[in-house]
Amino acid sequence: MTSHNLNWPRLKGGFVRDVVVAFLTLIAWPIAALWRRWRKRRWSPDAREWRTYLAVRAVLLIDAVVIVAAVALFCFFVKSCG
Repeated sequence: MTSHNLNWPRLKGGFVRDVVVAFLTLIAWPIAALWRRWRKRRWSPDAREWRTYLAVRAVLLIDAVVIVAAVALFCFFVKSCG
């Protein structure tokens, strides 16, 4: 597939939107923890729910790291080839 067949503005807009949502979620996580501590409300005592919560956060963090690494590599290769 050649580059002129792709709709780059549409792809870029979707990518940027996904990255913004991922980082806003990562930012909201510690804010929510501080809010719960300030309000003296503990997390649910259910261990299964807690493990699920941590698993989702770990996956989101890994996803964000991979996105940043992919963008960095893309920028590096575009600059070195261009």
